[in-house]
Amino acid sequence: LDLFHPMFLAEGIVIKSLIEPNITIQTIEGRLESIISNIIQNSIKYLKKVDQRTLSIQIKKEDETSIAIRIEDSGPGIPKERMNNLWQRFGVAKSDQKGSVKSSGFGLYQIKKNVDLLKGEINVESSPQGTRFDILLPIDYYEQNSNDPEAKTTRA
Repeated sequence: LDLFHPMFLAEGIVIKSLIEPNITIQTIEGRLESIISNIIQNSIKYLKKVDQRTLSIQIKKEDETSIAIRIEDSGPGIPKERMNNLWQRFGVAKSDQKGSVKSSGFGLYQIKKNVDLLKGEINVESSPQGTRFDILLPIDYYEQNSNDPEAKTTRA
């Protein structure tokens, strides 16, 4: 999150983070970071369109085999008609409320691709009051994919 603090300050975004300490996961290097940073970058982009700018990030151990990540913002939300195409490559997911933001939707495609690669799950709920991403990932990618040479230990 430290990487994004200058942007949070510049855009007047209030950050609420609850990150459980000492979570260690075995995963493909860079994939978890990519998932989280893509969601945060999208949130920052769309929060520019609203007055109340908040971003909430929670990371916790769900059980002995998985971690839960929730990223929620107070942005304008994703219109219902665009939710069906959310994960398609270049499926544009811009908001029509309070002006539009140019977006190719490629970042959302990458998020889904990385979650699937890590054998996780992702769900999205959105309304005009904001969007919430809920992600569930296995703690030990090695255990499920013992032959993958790219798996590395990552601290959440």
